[in-house]
Amino acid sequence: SADSPEHVRRVAVYVDRKIAESSSSGFVGRETAAVIAGLSMADELLTAQDDNTRLRRELMQARQELNELRHAK
Repeated sequence: SADSPEHVRRVAVYVDRKIAESSSSGFVGRETAAVIAGLSMADELLTAQDDNTRLRRELMQARQELNELRHAK
């Protein structure tokens, strides 16, 4: 579940890792690194949502084609 302690721990580890990646150059402070990490995660989320939408459309189209083939017999 999204509220489980394990899920919360995974989210925290992921966020910490993204902040560490953003600050690895050593030229930005922790707050700036957190903002950069947030932007990066938002980009990942939107890309994943777009991919999900595209895949759902492809699945619906494949199902429709399969139904058409079944009814054509």
